[in-house]
Amino acid sequence: MSTVYLAHDPHFERDVAIKLLPHELLHHPTFRRRFEREAKIVASLDHPAIVPVYDFGEHDGQPFLVMRFMPGGSLADRIKAGPIPLMEVARIITRLATALDEIHLRGIVHRDLKPSNILFDQRDEPYISDFGTAKMVYGDTKLTETGGAVGTPAYMSPEQIQGESNIDNRSDIYSLGVILFEMLAGKHPYESDTPLGLAVKHIFEPVPHILDTNPDLPVGCQAIISRAMAKNREERFPTVSSMAEALAAEVLLTQNPQLLDRSKSFTGSFYRPYLSHYGQMNRRAVWQKWLLRVGVAIGLALLVGAFVWQWQGTKVVAGGNETTRIAIVSTAVSPTTSIIHTPSPSPSTPISSPIPTTTPTPQPTMT
Repeated sequence: MSTVYLAHDPHFERDVAIKLLPHELLHHPTFRRRFEREAKIVASLDHPAIVPVYDFGEHDGQPFLVMRFMPGGSLADRIKAGPIPLMEVARIITRLATALDEIHLRGIVHRDLKPSNILFDQRDEPYISDFGTAKMVYGDTKLTETGGAVGTPAYMSPEQIQGESNIDNRSDIYSLGVILFEMLAGKHPYESDTPLGLAVKHIFEPVPHILDTNPDLPVGCQAIISRAMAKNREERFPTVSSMAEALAAEVLLTQNPQLLDRSKSFTGSFYRPYLSHYGQMNRRAVWQKWLLRVGVAIGLALLVGAFVWQWQGTKVVAGGNETTRIAIVSTAVSPTTSIIHTPSPSPSTPISSPIPTTTPTPQPTMT
């Protein structure tokens, strides 16, 4: 609800962006209060991934904000060109995560995260902008009327659409999940001709499958998006950084597929941070795949061991020194003890899948 102009600052000889509150909204107390609060919020944050405010004031009764000019355009412009590579998406999300977690720690919810509010500088670094609809979770004053739904319907969380007053950081996480889908797919997860139609789909329709739109993506991307866009906010990522870590882990697996075949990769200090908040769907699939391979290997080893045991027992009987030789075999493999070779799992993740065992049949001895 504001207008932004490109201007030039002659004192510092730099281009700036000037944000003005339109004349038709000057007498509306809510919009004026939002405009003033935005300046104070951004000035107090001072984060490298948030568009900085240089100045704030009024001219002929019209409030204005002087901000840093972002010559790299917006994320919306880039999405129009098609899907963005996974590695670049992870880079963008990781940088924005630090800024969003910072504002959330200060009790602020952005409430209007969308591609057009993510801007890039001349070095291709992303920034968060437009805190005009931000909400102070722990503040004494509100920026919106009680029960009002504020934001852009295409990116609003279900609880935000329904006008709940106690929204928190997980509402922004939902919005970022929608943006993540859009970056990877090149289109919005839901389609409708009206804002109301989009709002209804956010509340009732299941999260679309990203692989149906972009089948070249790793399977784990669906788990990340599903968790970020969960209808129940209790099921979402607890922080934006945990969501970024899950995405970084997916990139790591894409670049290093051998990590899936090495049990030590799951317990090593290098890989553990990337799985600390990983989507449960993908983690379960990885462990099941790993346990299946271990189970098959153990089963083959037991079959070979049983065959060797039987062969040695037969050879002992034929050789005439059966008592001594059979005693040696019985010491190595007791007929009453199952042979179980258990790999070293992560201390924090017990192996619950059964491991096949084989109990050899004792060979008769000659008397």
